[in-house]
Amino acid sequence: MSAHALRWRRAAVCAAAVALGCMGAAPTTLAQDHYAVQARDVLARHCARCHDADQLENPPAKGLLGNILDVEAIARQPHLIRAGDPDASRLYQIMLSRHRPLDAFFGPVPGPSLSEIQNVRDWIAGITPADNLACKDRDPVTAADVARDIKGWRKSFAKSAPNDVRFVSLAHLYNACVSDEHLAAYRAAVTALVAGLSKSPQTPAIDVFSDSSTLLALRPKEAGWSLEDWDQLAGVAAGAVIDGDQFAARVQGRPDIYTASRATEVLAASSTPAVAGLDAVTALAAEYLRDVPLERAAAEAGALAAKFDVRLASVKGDTAALAHRLRQGPLPRAEWQALRANLDDAKGLAEQAASPGGPMSGALRVSLWSEATAFKQGDLLTVNAQATADCYLTIIAVEPNGQATVLFPNDFEQDNRLTAGRAISVPASGAQYLLRLDKPGSQGLVGICHANAKRPEGIGHDFERQRFTSLGDWRAFLATSNEKEAEYQRIEENGRKFRARRRGADAPEKPAEQLPVGTENEGRAGLSIEVR
Repeated sequence: MSAHALRWRRAAVCAAAVALGCMGAAPTTLAQDHYAVQARDVLARHCARCHDADQLENPPAKGLLGNILDVEAIARQPHLIRAGDPDASRLYQIMLSRHRPLDAFFGPVPGPSLSEIQNVRDWIAGITPADNLACKDRDPVTAADVARDIKGWRKSFAKSAPNDVRFVSLAHLYNACVSDEHLAAYRAAVTALVAGLSKSPQTPAIDVFSDSSTLLALRPKEAGWSLEDWDQLAGVAAGAVIDGDQFAARVQGRPDIYTASRATEVLAASSTPAVAGLDAVTALAAEYLRDVPLERAAAEAGALAAKFDVRLASVKGDTAALAHRLRQGPLPRAEWQALRANLDDAKGLAEQAASPGGPMSGALRVSLWSEATAFKQGDLLTVNAQATADCYLTIIAVEPNGQATVLFPNDFEQDNRLTAGRAISVPASGAQYLLRLDKPGSQGLVGICHANAKRPEGIGHDFERQRFTSLGDWRAFLATSNEKEAEYQRIEENGRKFRARRRGADAPEKPAEQLPVGTENEGRAGLSIEVR
């Protein structure tokens, strides 16, 4: 891909054509394992005490993340890492927002420096998508397969009271490439969950079809539950199959009926290992609570990812934005449930979502999406954005040679206030500029939205000189944004003093905005699109 600079022109409607580019790539002079080692050192220094099972200062692991030092495993987690695309990776976004425990703000352990965060960026930039070996030889488990197995089980083992049995399925986890080892732990987790719910001192029997089965059978009455109460607890229609991860998420939040210590005893007695640094029950719940990428959504919908993507592309109406966002990145669980309810025409499905509990679940989050994932050279682009709270939005384009330009706000649209829950489009309808994709390749976009500050650290606008603010090399900007912020403050201060002297004032104007760096009041998002 050839590099190109931002261009703008005045036409009859004062249009501006802006050329976008791809995310800055990591240097290629060192092997990727070198970057992995550097990234692991940073994670060990700043994150392990809360997010690695072997180094926890205050167990259990926080944010449903207990294996942050297993960088090979983390690299395969799409809700945390987008291979080769750090700006779209949740882990990197969280580090840039300076997320860390409150004691790290004031105690002896400082937050990660910009150079340390850069090490994590370089590691993610060098990760390449790889075939998932856990799925290599698997045939997907279909709804018909599950129905057949249930019918066969009832015929063989439940002849006297076939309707007293309830079934828990792990089929969607199997289809989403969860490893055989983890599936075995999740089968044990279901047994532990039922034990924790049992009103009887006896641990109810759980029938597993085989050592590799994704279907489990149980009799709620053996645990002291009526069938009606059990179905209500599971959040499903009478007799419907229960997804094991959703069941775990719902049950864990009910200390009034669930005895966690009893479940822990059952896991210990069966020598069930931890899953990614979490006990098996918590890990099973986390499968449901974490953000949902396209592949996982497809597995839950009982479809192959490629076919499901085509279906999402055709979604219209109120949930079209959710469909576009899912095609381009993970959705929070509650939003996926809302979209799935629309796709399945199931009005009650959205209400079944357990309360989200993933990393940074209460923090400001911003979403960025386009209405297609692939474009032709010369196409016009509209970028859409939405946030979970009121904030000030900045959208940045990064060119193939790493040069970055602020697309929004700009000279034509300077008001960048974003209202919670309200989606906006850039350019807005009727705006006096256009965004044109005039170079082929992978085009990158970055969204940053701050609850208090009108601009991110290091970005200062001078629309009298530049209609679209140039940031220079994106990677270098990120590594020195604090220095650029100090430079911007000096320039602004000198300008205020000069203007004060000209008007004969004794004191300068109001000082420049002081940015609150190191808070969770900032949301970030990244997006890559293909131009052919």
